[in-house]
This record gives sequence, C-alpha cells and structure tokens, in this order.
Amino acid sequence: MSEYLKQYKSGGIEELKKLGYQGQGSKLNQYKSTIEEDFRVAPPRNIAEASQRIEQITGIKRSPTQVREFRKKIGMKTIKIGYVPGKGANEEKINEQEKFRKEQLEPLLEEAKQGKKAVYFVDAAHFIHRAYLGFIWCFERLFIASPSGRKRFNILGAVNALTPEIITVTNETYINSVSVCER
Repeated sequence: MSEYLKQYKSGGIEELKKLGYQGQGSKLNQYKSTIEEDFRVAPPRNIAEASQRIEQITGIKRSPTQVREFRKKIGMKTIKIGYVPGKGANEEKINEQEKFRKEQLEPLLEEAKQGKKAVYFVDAAHFIHRAYLGFIWCFERLFIASPSGRKRFNILGAVNALTPEIITVTNETYINSVSVCER
C-alpha cells in the first residue's frame, strides 16, 4: 500500500496507471534467429508442425498457445497463399517439349498450310457461381451472402492454328468427349 501512495505522490493518477511489470523473457528468444531462418526456408503448415520443429531445433517443448504467440512475436501471421504460374522449366521437360514441337506439331502445321488437315488449339474454362473468400483480421468471423456454388458455366474454345477462326461450345453441365464432338 505504501508503494502506491509513493507513486501517487510522485505522479498522481497517471503514475498509478503505469504498469512496470516486464514479465519473463522466453527461453526461445535465444533461438529466435535460428527458428526464424528455419521457418523462412520452409514455413510450417500449422501450429503442431511449428511446435515439433521448435522442439527439434531447441530441445524446448512449448504448448500450441505459446508457439502461436512466439510465431506472432517473430513477425509471422496467417496469410492466404498466392501463386504464380509454374514454369516447369527443367531440362527434361524442355527437351520433351522441343521433341513434340519438331516431330509432331510442326509437321501437322505444315499439312494444315497445305490444306490437308485442320489444326486447332483447344482448352476449357469452368466458371462457378459462388464466392471464393480470403482471410481477414477481425474480432469475430464475418459472413457474406453467397450463391450455393452448384451452378456452373463451361466454355470449350478452339482456335484454328492458321486462321482467326474460333469455335466455342458452352453448357451448364460438363465438358467431356460428347461436348468436344458437338461442333
């Protein structure tokens, strides 16, 4: 009680509002850079994996809650993963594509130029009527109205390799061998 009185006399109510407790430092702090480096190379997929890897690195076992807090302390946060198209550019794949181009595609294109065959590049896209949500920092889970996701719109497109001709087939069921043969 006398400590509070001294604080009040020295600074009033504002001095009493100050919290001087610093807490104990985590034993994991001495391994912070090692753990951070390991997690940057291969981010853990979940708290259980992070706990296991921290124990392997440090020999210190921590609860999921403690690991979650430590993860925040080193700057990690839950973020939805983004992607960029994969290049798949390894030597074997490049050689395989080059062989296909020389031995199959170019001869077919030459026959198409002579009027013997028609060559089309074909692909399909499938649009689903629903929302795809990301992550947001909030105090409680938010919900937005969304369609059921059962309604689809499919487009099969074929582009002639030599002319600007485009053929499309659309439906709300499936793109399969029957729909490919429709036109």
